[in-house]
Order: sequence, then C-alpha cells, then structure tokens
Amino acid sequence: MAESKGFNLADVLKAVPKTDTGPERIERIDIDRLTDDPRNFYQLSDLDGLVENIELIGLQQPLRVRPDPETPGQYVIVSGHRRRAAIRRLLDEGREDLRMIPCIVEQPAESEAMQELRLIFANSGTRKLTDAEIATQADRVTALLYKLKEEGVNFPGRMRDHVAEACQVSKSKLARLKVIETGLHGEWLYRWQEGQVNESAAYALARMPEDLQYRINGVTRGKVPDGGTLEHLLKRNGAGCNWAPDSLTCPDGKPCSHAKGFLVHALDRPGDEACDGTKCCLDCHDGAKCDYCACSRMCSKAASARKARQIENKDKARRAEQRRITAAQKATIPYARRIVRAADAAGLPDDVRFAWDYSSFTLGEIRQWADGVFSDHWPSYRPVQLMPEGYNF
Repeated sequence: MAESKGFNLADVLKAVPKTDTGPERIERIDIDRLTDDPRNFYQLSDLDGLVENIELIGLQQPLRVRPDPETPGQYVIVSGHRRRAAIRRLLDEGREDLRMIPCIVEQPAESEAMQELRLIFANSGTRKLTDAEIATQADRVTALLYKLKEEGVNFPGRMRDHVAEACQVSKSKLARLKVIETGLHGEWLYRWQEGQVNESAAYALARMPEDLQYRINGVTRGKVPDGGTLEHLLKRNGAGCNWAPDSLTCPDGKPCSHAKGFLVHALDRPGDEACDGTKCCLDCHDGAKCDYCACSRMCSKAASARKARQIENKDKARRAEQRRITAAQKATIPYARRIVRAADAAGLPDDVRFAWDYSSFTLGEIRQWADGVFSDHWPSYRPVQLMPEGYNF
C-alpha cells in the first residue's frame, strides 16, 4: 500500500482488499439469527431512551452484520448491538412486528484483524464512550494495526499517532488513560471501568502506591474525592507522607493507631491545613490544644485530653472570676457606706435612686452593699461608684 501523508482508518478499511467485493445488500433477518460479536467491548448503556424511540417510530437505521463462518444461517453483528438489545426488550413486551430486523449484510474481510477494526470503527462513532472504553479501544486498535502491519499494510509515522487519530482522541489523553488502565487497582479500577470515577481523579489515584489506593478507598465510603484533592495527596505522598504513623506512640507507650483518621483529615482538608500524619494529635495545635475550631478528626485520647483541659480551664476561669468579684465587693463596701451615711444625714428615703453609668440603684440596695450583702444582679464587672440622681458633681 502506498504511503500517505495522513492516516484515516476509514481509508485503510476501504483500501485493504476483500475476498468478495460485491455490493452490500439489505436483508430482513430474524433476531434469533443474530449473535453478538464476542470481541465487542462497548457497554450496552442508555437503552431506555433507545427503546422508547424504536417503539415510537420504529428502527430507522439497519444493523450491520456479516455471515457467521462457523454457524451457517447465523450472522454476527458488526454494528447495532444496542439496537438489537432494545428490540429484544420490545419483543419481550409483545412487539412481534419487530422480530425481522433490517440488516446490511457485509461480505467477509480478508483478515480477522480487519473484521475487528470494522467492528470498532462502526461502533465507536455511534455513542459517547467512557474513558475505560476508549482505553480498551486504543489497546485493541494498537494490536490490530500492528497485526495489519505484519500483513503488509504500511502505516507512515509513529503508530501511537495513528491510534490517537483512529480513536479520535488526543495523544495526551491516550497517555493518561494508559496510566490509569495500568495503575489503578482494586475497587478504583472497577469503578473507573463502570464510569463512576472521572479522568482527573483516576489519573491521580493511578500514580499512587497500590496500598495507598486501597486505604483511600477504605475511608471514602463510596465518595470519590475530586482530582485536585487527590493531586495534593499525591504530591504530599511524594514528599514522604504516607499517613501511617508507624513511628508515633501514645503517652501510654502503645503504637499510634490513628492512621485512618490522619488520612480522612488529609482528604477533608487538602490545603495548607492538611494533616500529614507526622505529628501526634496531642501535640497538634489544631488538635487538643485548640479551644475553638478544633480538629474533628483527632484521636480519642487527644479528644479526652482536650475535654479534660477544657474542664480545667473553665474551673480556672471560674476561680479567677470569683476572686475578681470578691475584690470588687471589698472595694464597693466602703464607698457604699459613705453614700449611706450621706443619704441618712440628708434624710433621704430608701427608695430614692442613685445613677451610675447607664444604671441606677436604690438607697436600699446600696445599704445592703454597705452591709456586705450583694444580690445576683449586682453589677460585678467593676467596683460601684455612685452619684445621687439629678446631681452634677
């Protein structure tokens, strides 16, 4: 095959010789004579809307099939697996008029590689692919193009450029998907394949050690952290943080068992305030030492210590406040006695009021203060200094 400046999968499919170059034909084929191609890896997703569409206006686009070489009378679906699944569902609901499906019958390609490439080319443009499907598609296209190259098809330039063009994605995205496909483990890999984890989060997770991936999955409880948070954790992990404080010990000498809490904290607060798991909660400012906005992820021992410290601080504050009140009362008594003596000399009744700042008090109240009796509503915030109401000194 002559070299070309560009590459287009459709041009390759047209140019490779076939065993039979006769015209394609459309036949109505019983659905039971149609089988899925086992090499088809695309998911049968979003069937509900397709079922409703076919039920309303019928099948508008024929399926593409080819004769099954191993089972005479049967056909292998090249393109239309979702349409066949939707019609099968309608048949189960009694729509027997849809049993005979219009199909474009293709003639066999010269090689199995070309057959599978035709399947990929026919299906990839008919739906929105998940990242996992794109990655699988890229792997298969790569293998098939190399197989065609062995069969004599000439591909100019680098093969990865041809794969990216054939899959209609950028080379950088293909590179990221390859990292995800080979680097994700366990539940994360399954959830990415199911379309539950987006590319940015999957790409960050795939570059983390396997054990850290499992630990993150264990503490997230089904929630997928955003890519930015995971990238920050990846950076901190590269700097030596693993949120597994093997070197820390509790005050009683036992090993620290708070690794899960450290990791949850790091996921909750990925910025500058993130916990790296390198400091005991008892020594952390945001842990037991913080009276306000304390860390909600501190260990139980730190929480107990913080509570005990709060109780102790409240008790100290209460005692200090009592000392202040006692001192204020002592300072008030002699001044109240002078007011009482002056009021008695002037013959003032006990209900006369004396102004002080924004309050006023009766002579009877002041007389009690002079005797050392202070009620609950006594203004204890500083010693009372009074002036008779209406007088201006």
